[in-house]
Amino acid sequence: MWEYRPRGDAGGQLVLVYESTDPEVLQSPDNLCVSPNTGGLVLCEDGDGGDMLRGVTNKGQIFDFAALNSPNTSELAGATFSPDGKILFFNLQSPGVTYAITGPWDRGAL
Repeated sequence: MWEYRPRGDAGGQLVLVYESTDPEVLQSPDNLCVSPNTGGLVLCEDGDGGDMLRGVTNKGQIFDFAALNSPNTSELAGATFSPDGKILFFNLQSPGVTYAITGPWDRGAL
């Protein structure tokens, strides 16, 4: 995961936020969103087997956030927060289900 920091007319800087060295920790994330509460990241995996939602803190620490309690191995996708930052939505591609998770997001990494 890279962060781009604009530097005016001179371009910008890429900063490495997190790099996975083990597919058991993070495998093929292809969707992400930024928490409006803390600036942490929610990553949707798209790897082999059961996928998870993973979180990344502002300090680059990764953590398991959510997994489906079912044998379904469909891709998790489209994580986004409601405009007020109180609800995290994400989708399960097949059978096409949207989940909503409420926080108190301001008490944690997201």
